[in-house]
Amino acid sequence: MEETPSSQMSGTVEADETFIGGKLRTGSQSVKRGERPKDRLSSVANKAPVVALVERNGRVHSMHVEKVTAKQLKPFLMEHIASHAILNTDDNKAYDTIGKKFAKHDVVNHSREEYARREPDGRLVTTNTIEGFFP
Repeated sequence: MEETPSSQMSGTVEADETFIGGKLRTGSQSVKRGERPKDRLSSVANKAPVVALVERNGRVHSMHVEKVTAKQLKPFLMEHIASHAILNTDDNKAYDTIGKKFAKHDVVNHSREEYARREPDGRLVTTNTIEGFFP
């Protein structure tokens, strides 16, 4: 079995991202007179993307990232998660290629309203633990 540096998470690790920041104004005051709808800011325009990891029954790591892309997420995940760990994520495509770097990558499909499932071998596939970490 591969040794795990003490700083890396092992076992089952959940990963998720969120956007932290204030609400944008909405309604009739949100767009100035003469602005086109496409000139409106996106719902996350004034928010900071944050990715977080939780080791089941263990530690949590979080970090601000510039954008939620595979290129931005990969170094953080590779630094903090042992390659023999099981990675649980939602169906964000940014995790697809990164997930192949770990022993197993389990995905819950939030877009189909799947939030947890029990595998035949008894493993619980969910990201509910890390989602509960965010405010």
